[in-house]
Amino acid sequence: MSEKRDFYEILGCEKTASEAELKSAYRKLAIKWHPDKNQGDKAAEEKFKEISEAYLVLKDPDKRTQYDQFGHSAFEGGQGGMNMDMNTFDDLFSNIFGGGGGNKGFGFDIFGDRFSDLGKGFSVQIRGADITYSYDLTLEEILGGKKIVVRGASGKELSVDIPAGVENGTQVRVAGEGEEGRQGGTRGDLYIIINQIRHEHFIRKVDDLHTRIPITMTMAALGGQIESPTIDGTFVKVKIPEGTQTGDVLKIPNKGMTRLRRGTRGHLLLNIFVETPVNLTLKQRNILKQLENENKENFKK
Repeated sequence: MSEKRDFYEILGCEKTASEAELKSAYRKLAIKWHPDKNQGDKAAEEKFKEISEAYLVLKDPDKRTQYDQFGHSAFEGGQGGMNMDMNTFDDLFSNIFGGGGGNKGFGFDIFGDRFSDLGKGFSVQIRGADITYSYDLTLEEILGGKKIVVRGASGKELSVDIPAGVENGTQVRVAGEGEEGRQGGTRGDLYIIINQIRHEHFIRKVDDLHTRIPITMTMAALGGQIESPTIDGTFVKVKIPEGTQTGDVLKIPNKGMTRLRRGTRGHLLLNIFVETPVNLTLKQRNILKQLENENKENFKK
């Protein structure tokens, strides 16, 4: 089986295309390739199915988000973006081609004779409702991915792989595990919404992690070396340059979060702040005063 083409490419639109631009692109292609206008042309029929499937996915904000994140794999194992029951025809053609009457006005009957008898003894299929769960994950769990167990609408326990690097709010789709359809309609889908738990030490910004690292005033002045914790539980040695200031940021490559579907990692960014010493001894006070006096003398020169 040949690899499916990109839905945006099929419609001739950019990934940033608005809803109106997608609708306009589909309208033009549907008129050109509709089977009623190309009767007996199997290639045109397949082309029409292809553009209809692409539009059915991209016109739905939730499905478009899933497609943008995971591509065609977001709809594997189910009906994909194409659930061509009567509700779908009504939603798609009535909105695109004006609805009502016989859907005329383009030089051909958009439905043709093949749909003329649908109302006679026909039971309209109703797709089952989708169900949604919110699932809490720590940064550590997101870092390496996690297999979770949820219960579908049928009561069956489902094992679901959450890929490493998912972001807060990501929806992971499990096809066909929602509510049961009516009158022969397909089941809905199950969506797992990832809730990223706030971490005690690290703040995530896309694939990078930020943390605050305190250093002493003497280390800031003279330089030195510290050990910084990382999200995977290890420690890395970090060189503190001489003359480091509060607000300086030191970057540790490849110690951030896993990048979704890429396997590489972001960076760990250490935000430095210099601690002011307190409860000084008399000797320490005298040393600081001596340093201050020398600084004043150097300033006068």
